[in-house]
Amino acid sequence: MPTFNMGETLNIDKGNLFVKLKAKGDKIKFRLVKGGYYDGKHFIKNDQGWTVSFCPRIMNEQPCPYCQKCSQIKAEALRIEDKKQREEVMKEAQKFQVKMTFYYPVIDRETGLGKILKTTLSIRQKLEEEFKNGVDVYEYDYVLTRTENNPTDYYSLVRMDSKQCKDLTDSEVLEQGKIGSMDLEEVITGVKQSSQDFKQEDRVEDIVIPDEPEQPKDDNLPF
Repeated sequence: MPTFNMGETLNIDKGNLFVKLKAKGDKIKFRLVKGGYYDGKHFIKNDQGWTVSFCPRIMNEQPCPYCQKCSQIKAEALRIEDKKQREEVMKEAQKFQVKMTFYYPVIDRETGLGKILKTTLSIRQKLEEEFKNGVDVYEYDYVLTRTENNPTDYYSLVRMDSKQCKDLTDSEVLEQGKIGSMDLEEVITGVKQSSQDFKQEDRVEDIVIPDEPEQPKDDNLPF
C-alpha cells in the first residue's frame, strides 16, 4: 500500500510543480534556484497519432536511428541546388529531429511558490550567455514570455534590473530549500543522471529542436 509523509511530494502532486508557457502571451517572473535537468525525445507522427520515445543519443550516448535518419536527409538536401526543393527536403528532416526540454527549479515571484520550469534550448542558451558574461543568474529575477513573434524569436527572456529584484521572503526561502533539495531526475523521469549546472562542459548547442508537434518550431540554430 502506498504511504507518504507530511510535506512529501507525490506523483499526483507533480502536475502542480511544473510550469510551462503554453499560449501566446503567457509569462512567468522567476528566480533560478540551481542548475537543472534535460531530456531529449523524438515525436514521430504516424496514422495512429504521435509516437514519443527518448533519444538514445541524448539519454544514453548510444546511436539513434532517428538522428541518423535526420542527418542523412539533411546531407541529401545540401546536394540539391534548387532552393525550394532543398527547403522541402529539409522539412522532411525536421520530422526526425530530437526535441530537448530543459527543467529548472525556480521560485515563481508572483506566487512565491517553488516550481519546475519546463523550457527550451534557446532559453538555456540565453541563460548560459548571461552566465558567460559574468552575470550571477541566481541573484536576479527573469521574465520569460511566449511571444511567438517568429520561429527564431519564439520566447523573450528579460533580466530585471537589480532595483526591481526584491529579496526573497521567508516563505520563498523555505520554498527555495524544498525545490532545491528535490532529485529532479527522480521527479521527472528517473531515466538518466543528467543533472547540470552552469558549466562549460555541459554543451548541447549543436542540437536543433522543434518547439512542439504541429506548432512553430523554436529553431534559432543553423542546420
